[in-house]
Amino acid sequence: MPRIPDSDPVVQVIGAKVGDLLEITRASKTAGTSLYYRIVTGKKVVVEEPAEVEEAVDEELEDDSDDEDSDSEGGDED
Repeated sequence: MPRIPDSDPVVQVIGAKVGDLLEITRASKTAGTSLYYRIVTGKKVVVEEPAEVEEAVDEELEDDSDDEDSDSEGGDED
């Protein structure tokens, strides 16, 4: 299960406690909205180097772009 530290500013604002399960709703170009879940931990979550994070985000955006391209090329599959 993905984690979010209890030191995260949003966790503190909403009053979540260690062990709570958070449901995060994000806007999605393909699905309208997407749900993500995080469990609140008391440990600080170590994030990769910023360059690695940026690379991972770029790859995810490319994957999303590829999905949209294949959706528009496929036509009806009935």
